[in-house]
Amino acid sequence: RDTLLQLLQNLKKRNVPVDGLGIQGHLQAGVPLATQPMKTFLNQVKDMGLEISITELDVNDQTIPEPKVDETVAQTYFDFLELVGPFAKVITLEFLQDIPNLPKRGDGNLPRPNLWDTQYQKKPAFTSTLKALNELRN
Repeated sequence: RDTLLQLLQNLKKRNVPVDGLGIQGHLQAGVPLATQPMKTFLNQVKDMGLEISITELDVNDQTIPEPKVDETVAQTYFDFLELVGPFAKVITLEFLQDIPNLPKRGDGNLPRPNLWDTQYQKKPAFTSTLKALNELRN
């Protein structure tokens, strides 16, 4: 983060037209976020006058035991959007629907990292994402 901030500061000093920063959201389900360091970093980027975008948001569920996959993925989306969402002008998702032809998880099941299942049925991740986005509006 420090190196990136230094790069952005140097670019701005040299009048390079940098307007924003994209933060890829390839998240690991169930892994706690570094909340305070991330907030500090996001505030520093914001204080430089740069817009922040969340790009390619998705959650890897490979290490989560089967009965907890959907709820853990949903909580991971919520936690990340609660942390980074207030700073973001744009949020894009890697995929919307779970993809049936992806390699299977270690337990033999399909990965379920997205907001809709393979039949476009809403999953808990949809509900938690919507809740986080609605909280940003308030």
